[in-house]
Amino acid sequence: MIARPNEMTWNAAMNDLAVTRAELGTARAGVVRQRFYTNWLEARNRSTGLMHAWWADHLDLKLVTDPRMVFSLDVDGVLEDEARGFSCTGAIGAAALRLLELGHVAVLLNTARSLSSVQERVTQFKLLGGVSSFGAAVWDGVFGQESSLLSGRGEMQLTHLRRVLRGDPEIVQDRQYEHSVRATRMVNGEPNPLPGPAARSLLQRHGLEDLTFWVAPGHTDFVDRSVNKGDGLISLTKQLGLDGLPVAAMGDASCDIPMLRLATSAFVPAATLPSYLPSRRQRLVRSRFLGERALWEAACHLVPDSALQRQVMTAISEINYPEWFPPTVSQGLRSSGGMLPRLKTALVARLTNKEAER
Repeated sequence: MIARPNEMTWNAAMNDLAVTRAELGTARAGVVRQRFYTNWLEARNRSTGLMHAWWADHLDLKLVTDPRMVFSLDVDGVLEDEARGFSCTGAIGAAALRLLELGHVAVLLNTARSLSSVQERVTQFKLLGGVSSFGAAVWDGVFGQESSLLSGRGEMQLTHLRRVLRGDPEIVQDRQYEHSVRATRMVNGEPNPLPGPAARSLLQRHGLEDLTFWVAPGHTDFVDRSVNKGDGLISLTKQLGLDGLPVAAMGDASCDIPMLRLATSAFVPAATLPSYLPSRRQRLVRSRFLGERALWEAACHLVPDSALQRQVMTAISEINYPEWFPPTVSQGLRSSGGMLPRLKTALVARLTNKEAER
């Protein structure tokens, strides 16, 4: 249960985040370090939850009950980033979710994150569901049901891998991950991934041929190689009864390609997936922006109603942020040089030009 976001809960969350990070940096290797690592992850999750609860309250996000389209959305690097010491979406990402909701676009998260993380985001952002652990599990947010897509061999090998990793005193695991394994190697007090050669050697050495891995900046994810984000999306849309709707998708890494292939409209942020080529039936939009800015641009493509865009821009720009609110989360809105004011100016100019042409 996430506490209500206010000055007291936010300051407490920031204090916990600083304390747990400092404790992790100096913790001894082994079981003790695992405990401090878990404490730090929990502090990060609390900070994320408070920010997302704040956006949901102030934008009055609602469930899309009559969707005209499905939008499969990656989380890390697209909806959220880690620049604030914890992961969350900011003003622009929240605005994009609101615009998509008003345009009757059903956003389904599709991420490497754990099923519990997907559940929290789906609940807070009033979404219909999400795909977790690279397609290993899906969450139906309408009926509150989870489904595992793991193969029997993949599930057994993940269990074996967890036991193996517990024997390495330098490695800590995110225990929220039930359908994949997220492992971090601590080096001089800093979280690091297991490099590709080391991860590959580990799997080969223990005969875990049904698993594969993905290396991220602070961790390495091990996953059943029989699952992918595309199959996860197919399973979830069928479960929700949305499989007859057109599909759009947005991602920024090679693990997103299976879901991008399913979409009639695919969106990628700037400088990502340069070798991706759309099929003849697919519209591919390569943004000039990264992260939330690219997401806002995608939302405007999917909801081209300029009145709705203007409505969301106005609502976001008029929010009165409390003093405790982190400026990096609202960045781009307070100053005249921010993105949304520029977009709003451009939109108004475009509308004015169109009216003049009439």
